[in-house]
Amino acid sequence: GWTPLHFASYGGSVKVANELLRLGADAKATDKGGRTPLHLAALQGHMQLVKLLEAAKADVNAKDEHGMTPLHKAAVQGHTQTVSELLAHGARVDA
Repeated sequence: GWTPLHFASYGGSVKVANELLRLGADAKATDKGGRTPLHLAALQGHMQLVKLLEAAKADVNAKDEHGMTPLHKAAVQGHTQTVSELLAHGARVDA
């Protein structure tokens, strides 16, 4: 299942995500499919959340059960700014 941070990241709620992280939420937590909150923020193109999760040390190269990283999720959806942001923070194009 999803953690509250997963829901906030998917839904685009920066304030909620920030508060959850402040209270100790794990930015690297995975759901049953191996997706992290960063996967979901990237999928939705939520740039502020992507930046917030990067600052919280989320793994930009984490792979879900299908081998997809947050970079893959952003690229598939055509979120070019999110792709650039992830690349600037160490996302690997060959992952």
